[in-house]
Amino acid sequence: MGRRKAKPPQGDRDLSRRRHPRDLTQPHYLEGVAKLGPEVWCVTLDIPGHGTEALPDEPGGLSTWRHRLEKNTPFLADYTARASSVIDHWVERRFTDPNKIGIFGTSRGGYMAFQLAAADPRIRYIAAFAPVTELLALSEFSGMKDDHSARGASAVRLADALRDRGIWMIIGTTDYRVGTRDTIAFTERLLEAAAAHGFRPRVELHLEPTVGHRVPGGSYPRAADWMLGQFNRGE
Repeated sequence: MGRRKAKPPQGDRDLSRRRHPRDLTQPHYLEGVAKLGPEVWCVTLDIPGHGTEALPDEPGGLSTWRHRLEKNTPFLADYTARASSVIDHWVERRFTDPNKIGIFGTSRGGYMAFQLAAADPRIRYIAAFAPVTELLALSEFSGMKDDHSARGASAVRLADALRDRGIWMIIGTTDYRVGTRDTIAFTERLLEAAAAHGFRPRVELHLEPTVGHRVPGGSYPRAADWMLGQFNRGE
């Protein structure tokens, strides 16, 4: 998402590649979009192994990520490069202010949001909901604890690249699917990286009771309020 500079022509809406059409009409997502208002241009991007990013000879979903890691396919670098080219298009055509670009991501989408922001410094603000921060915490990656590619894909390794970003996260206190403890460890590393580089940390982590791997109610409007505040302050 980004603060509008010009109204994109209707034909350019094909930049919004939907991941799960049903999910994108769910009330909790729409509440966040509504809170952002008409001055923020919102688009969606498929993530690897989903939607248009799924390939017919792959297992799909997170299993695709494992499949690509085992084949030493640089799918994270490939994906972030393609996503950055989309941002290039937005900026070149003055659809968005290059200094006011943010990203939302839920679960595995949160993980990809961190990857995209680490690769493209124009993404200044990140809101992540019950985010994956450690691939090895996921059942899909069981048995890979000694795999260098999987270990190297931990989000904690992105902390230095994210040292100057605004980051808002929320997760349940007992989210055993993605690992609440891993999210806490990631947050600590972000704070350390910001301080080590002389930046005032701008990281928020909200821990709230949930049952399993769920996003606490009202999280999307709350994050939207935070994002608007970041846009307005221009930090």
